[in-house]
Amino acid sequence: MLTNKQKFNIIYKNKDKNQPNSKEDISRLTKIDIKFLNEIFDRGLKAYENTTKDIKKKVNANAYAFGRLYAFVVKRKEGTLSFDLDISSDIRKYKKQQKQQKENK
Repeated sequence: MLTNKQKFNIIYKNKDKNQPNSKEDISRLTKIDIKFLNEIFDRGLKAYENTTKDIKKKVNANAYAFGRLYAFVVKRKEGTLSFDLDISSDIRKYKKQQKQQKENK
């Protein structure tokens, strides 16, 4: 079974499906503004604080937050997103606003 990071790398045609990506890379590839990715990442860090000790033994806070970030991007692309829907909606509004501003110039 593929991880969300591996799915991300396949979707965005990275040669190595295990390649780590920075938030800046993810922003550039997905065209999602970094401010939204930072918000998702921060929510991942907060969620990590409330996770079980078993998970904390396997993964650190940053890895957990990046996992949430990859899951958000992949599931949003697949149309199966069920968390952080408020941010997804904000992204759509922001992109629509940006498009309108370009058209008005």
